[in-house]
Amino acid sequence: MPGHRIFTTSFASIYPHYVAKAERKGRTREEVDEVICWLTGHDPSGLHKVIDDETDLRTFFAEAPAMNPNIVPAMVTAFGVFWMTQYLEEALPYELVEAARIDGCSMIRTFWHVAMPAARPAAAMLALFTFVGSWTNFFWPFIVLGSSNPTLPVAVQLLQASYFKD
Repeated sequence: MPGHRIFTTSFASIYPHYVAKAERKGRTREEVDEVICWLTGHDPSGLHKVIDDETDLRTFFAEAPAMNPNIVPAMVTAFGVFWMTQYLEEALPYELVEAARIDGCSMIRTFWHVAMPAARPAAAMLALFTFVGSWTNFFWPFIVLGSSNPTLPVAVQLLQASYFKD
C-alpha cells in the first residue's frame, strides 16, 4: 500500500508557507528556522541544504539528526483523549453542531467556532494536568536526555542526589 502523498511532498514547497504564516503573526524567518532546528536537530546550514535539495517530508523526518524526543510523549495521552471526550459529550450538544451545519458552516468552521470554544475549559484543565504531570516526571527525560542535557526537574534531582546521602 503506497504512503500518503503528503510524504512525497518536498519540504522546500511547504517551508515558505510556514515562513509566511509566521511573518503574518509578526515573527521572522530566523525564528521559524530556530523552531524547526530545535524540533529536528538540524543546524541552520543543514536545514537550508535540505531546502535546497528539495528533500521530501518522509526523508526530512527520517534523516533528521536528532528529533527532540521530549515533546512526543506529552502531545496526546490516553487520559487526555478520555478527558476531552467525556467533557465534549456533555458540553457540546449535537444539536448545536447540526444548527451550525444548517446555517452553512463547513466542518472546519464548525470545529473552530462551535467545538473549540466549548472545549476551552477542559483544554485549560488538561494543559494544567499535563504540565504538572510533565514537571514531576523524571523517568522519560532522564532516559532520553541523560544527565548530560537534563530538564530542570531532572537537574534538581541530580543535584539533590549528589549532595544528600541516605
